[in-house]
Amino acid sequence: MEDMLGKLVGSGGTSNVYEWGNNEVIKIYKPRIEENTINNEMYIGQFLNKFSLNIPKCIGSIDYNGKKALIYERIYGNVMAEPLLKGVYDIELANKFAQMHYDIHKKTIEELPSQNEFLKKRILELKDTLGEKATLSLLNLLDDIPNDFKLCHGDYQPLNIIGEANEYIVIDWNGACIGNPILDVAWSYMTLNSPVVEYLLGDLVSDLFSKFAKDYLSYYCKLSGIKQVSVLKCLPIVATRRLYDNNMNDNENSRIEREWLFSFIRKI
Repeated sequence: MEDMLGKLVGSGGTSNVYEWGNNEVIKIYKPRIEENTINNEMYIGQFLNKFSLNIPKCIGSIDYNGKKALIYERIYGNVMAEPLLKGVYDIELANKFAQMHYDIHKKTIEELPSQNEFLKKRILELKDTLGEKATLSLLNLLDDIPNDFKLCHGDYQPLNIIGEANEYIVIDWNGACIGNPILDVAWSYMTLNSPVVEYLLGDLVSDLFSKFAKDYLSYYCKLSGIKQVSVLKCLPIVATRRLYDNNMNDNENSRIEREWLFSFIRKI
């Protein structure tokens, strides 16, 4: 079976992704990732396969070196962020990114995890770190955001989109949920502005990511009718979610983001 393992094609905080045969990839999880997390991702992937979504097919799971690994359809092409990484900027790419996100949010799908419940859980799990006052303020802010049942990706960013020209496919749907698109947009906007981009890729690329974020938010709000200020008000909530993720994955990148994330939380 190990003979099928090809070269590394992607890496993240929870897993590494390798070629698997000719037309598939295998997602191998890091030792700290519990099986219920893997099972949840498989459930989401196979559930979304039932709908007419242009996403990679979740084929199933295998036991790989004593741990469950997931098999996905392989998507060929470059990440949407490729021009930015090369120092090239085109506002049409930001508009495409916004349009694709808006199209995702048009879909209403039940039986996925609740965005509201997930974020509330993350806030409460960080109560000791946040303090009682900030925790209560975050919960009140979350309660002020209307519940919705739109499909949300959970980590929509140009590194999670693969393709060429106008043919792009969004990958990494393990955080998919039903909820209010405004929080999904706030997460994307925050991620694009992370100080880790400058740390890893330098000033030029960081500036382009920030410009991309600004143009993305502007065009998404134009499409949806949502006000930019409404998205920005959600930043303390998504910053708390990111703070939780970083606490679970302590490394140099997460430490760089820590004070930056708290700067959003302190504004509530």
